[in-house]
Amino acid sequence: MKIIAQRDYKEAVKLLKENKIVAFPTETVFGLGILANSKENFEKLVKVKKRPSDKPFTLMCYSLNELNNIIEIDDFLINCVNKLCPGKITIVTKAKKNIASFYDLGSGFVGFRIPDNKMILNILKEIKEPLFVPSANISNYPPAKNINEVYEYFNEEIDGVIEGEIKNGIPSTVIKIDNGNISILREGELTLKEIKEKL
Repeated sequence: MKIIAQRDYKEAVKLLKENKIVAFPTETVFGLGILANSKENFEKLVKVKKRPSDKPFTLMCYSLNELNNIIEIDDFLINCVNKLCPGKITIVTKAKKNIASFYDLGSGFVGFRIPDNKMILNILKEIKEPLFVPSANISNYPPAKNINEVYEYFNEEIDGVIEGEIKNGIPSTVIKIDNGNISILREGELTLKEIKEKL
């Protein structure tokens, strides 16, 4: 597992473009990132996290443009993204019909997030396609908040980790958008009341 300074984030870009797994600090918790472009990469994350394979992974992207072929994008969703992103929020919304099954696992919905972290946004901007980014932890254990915790969880099972430390360690709020209705699936720092005020 290569330790990468934040100023050298382009080393992480190189690893990610080679379909490697890289851990990095976000504004919520440490995440595990890999290109969201194949079933093989999906399965790599399932194996590393020791997670049930029937649970989709959240996508992380620089902008909605990278999700054109994955999710249904309408004016309501665009408005929500403009008002709420980037930030500590994951949006679950309708998947396009006939997408590869590793995106939605047949649920018809995909979750995505645009992070409020300059370094991660720079990485995503360079990669130009979404990543699968679950929290950096073994399934059912707390998310990692520093490099030591990442190392304890994954040791040599992942390819790199970007230096950093998380202060609050509260995961993102998860909302679901379905036919113009918003519901909360998991409340983080951002409450439903605050979300409705922003919209």
